[in-house]
Amino acid sequence: MSTDSFTVESLDSINNGFSSNGTNLIDKICNGTNCRSHSQGLEYIASCRDIELLVSHKNLGEPIELFVHGNKFWDKVTDTVETKEFDFFNYNSNFGNGGCTYEPNESNHTFGDKKIQKPHTKIELELCNIKSEIGYEKDHQNSKWYNQDDTTCPYKKDFDWSNEIKRINSEVFNNTGFRPMQLEIINSVISGNDTFALVPTGGGKTLCYQLPAIYSDGITLVISPLISLIQDQVQRLEFLNISCASFPTEQEYFERLSIIEKLRNAEIKVLFVTPEKIVSSKWFQSVLDELYSKELLVRFVIDEAHCISHWGSDFRPDYASLGVLRKCYPDVPILLLTATATSNVFDDLIRIMRLRNCQAFSCNFNRPNLKFKVVPKSRNTKLAIEELIGYVREYPTSSGIVYCLSCQDCEFVSSELVKSGINSMHYHAQLDQLTRKHVQQSWMEGSINVVVATLAFGMGIDKSNVRFVIHFSMPKSIENYFQEAGRAGRDGELATCIVMYDYKDSQRLLSLVKNGESIKKMLEYCENPKKCRREMLLGHFGQKLKGPCDVICDNCQAHAVATNCREAAYKVAVSISRLQKPHTLLNILKLATSRVKCPNGLKGCLTELKFTYEQAESLLHYMVIRGVLYEYLVRNEKFNTSNCYIRTSKDFNSKLYLMESLYLRGNISSNISGVSVKKRRKISSGDELGESFNQDVLDVIDELSF
Repeated sequence: MSTDSFTVESLDSINNGFSSNGTNLIDKICNGTNCRSHSQGLEYIASCRDIELLVSHKNLGEPIELFVHGNKFWDKVTDTVETKEFDFFNYNSNFGNGGCTYEPNESNHTFGDKKIQKPHTKIELELCNIKSEIGYEKDHQNSKWYNQDDTTCPYKKDFDWSNEIKRINSEVFNNTGFRPMQLEIINSVISGNDTFALVPTGGGKTLCYQLPAIYSDGITLVISPLISLIQDQVQRLEFLNISCASFPTEQEYFERLSIIEKLRNAEIKVLFVTPEKIVSSKWFQSVLDELYSKELLVRFVIDEAHCISHWGSDFRPDYASLGVLRKCYPDVPILLLTATATSNVFDDLIRIMRLRNCQAFSCNFNRPNLKFKVVPKSRNTKLAIEELIGYVREYPTSSGIVYCLSCQDCEFVSSELVKSGINSMHYHAQLDQLTRKHVQQSWMEGSINVVVATLAFGMGIDKSNVRFVIHFSMPKSIENYFQEAGRAGRDGELATCIVMYDYKDSQRLLSLVKNGESIKKMLEYCENPKKCRREMLLGHFGQKLKGPCDVICDNCQAHAVATNCREAAYKVAVSISRLQKPHTLLNILKLATSRVKCPNGLKGCLTELKFTYEQAESLLHYMVIRGVLYEYLVRNEKFNTSNCYIRTSKDFNSKLYLMESLYLRGNISSNISGVSVKKRRKISSGDELGESFNQDVLDVIDELSF
């Protein structure tokens, strides 16, 4: 790495996800061997609290030596480096002739702007060497990807165990064959590789570790995010007469001792635990140490592995600390399973878990039996509920899920469905565990048809005959939507996935979700009336749709026409930049579509260009999505309210080309002209972000962290 490429970002890129509170000063990185007394060091706040000393050779031509509690992690003789990462995410330099500053805002513990000074040459070399010397890049480059159509995949062939695993699949699991990619993943796992499997919901992830666990000698440790999910898996394996166990919180002491004794005697094939048990339980860590010393641990399996990554849709801090498994038990292979992961997530997983020569498998994410639709949702609550009831009544005797953003929404929507005669119950994170279990069982057994839920109703939900999944509120990301929608139609029969779309939902999410880009991508999906829904979803995961849309989506049925909106976007952007006070998007929309025109101003500018109200609204949404306009949240603590305001982006001119070919909502021709302004949608008092917006903020936060 050259000196010119030294940036704060290059240091951030080696952050390994260990939890960090940004308060404990651990050590200094400096030029010489006496780190603690050197006058020109780079002081940093490290989240790897077990680092005792980090020094370098005085000879700049030699790599860094890393010491952790006296153990050197780089060996000059063998030229090997242990897979140990260090976290430089939080650091600060206030002395010497140079260094980096990354300054926290003390009032809210968030970081301000990144600032960089040219550091001392020796410091620079040492910091830049760290990433390459610990071997991350090598691990990443040695990963091998295989997709469903890859005929060269070496795991398609027969192995010594092929006949036996086919017998187990048939006799133990009562399967007539393997689903796509299952056999290849199983062969890689039994071969002892670090393996990553990206399998869509309903694709059969669990068999990928359960079958190897039965075939192999030793114990398979499965890390799963939810106790309820663990209980379901234990019950299923016990039903199949497969020896398994777990360590729930309420477990009796003598029951725990009995399980530990069985583990010592290798009488248990599969052990389920939560990540908290791995990270926080000293007694369990000692059990793992003993099993490892006796060579009884055959593999680690991390289910819902996307939770490890900050880029993932369900990031969890305890999951991010699971890299300790590779550190403490380096010889045990790791299998990562997930139904949702982008390339950023995969890169994170390789780095955090330190996977070696990872064999990565990506199944085809296309669910051909699912029909995808986006429908407008009325901003009048009563009308929106009536619309929802109409969609649900299309499936009078079928099972379905209605997803809402907040607990308050869930309870209200469910009560309205019940009033209309629909057998429904609500489910969210604020319910106690017994109530949640009762709701889930009632739905699974068919006592009720519809569950109205937040995203807390997700992992481990496996019901084959779900005929519809309706999102009454816009999902927070494409990953979340694909996983939630994927709970429909697991039996292979036709099922429908509907998003009831109102742009206002994105503004609610804006105050709750850190990753604004994920909201923009979901907005793009909802706003686009032209591009195939299936193609958009697959493209997000790096896959392509081969051939026409299977069960035709709403966009493939429509015939939208592209419109050049560059001139209109320019007029709106310039007019907004001249406004003296901040305005909400709704106010800007009203002004731009006013019948009263103001020359060279915002008022009536889109009416003058013959935009309908719906077209103008769609244009403004696209301007936010494409970065011409910027939406920001302002909270009024005095009145406990929040509002989203619009301003023109500083570099809006460079993004106007993105407005040249837009598919706006509404039946429009290639040039907008001769269309009268449509009657405005009836807008309720809740259109401006106000009381109802704020009442559910806290319970939405509960759901996002569930």
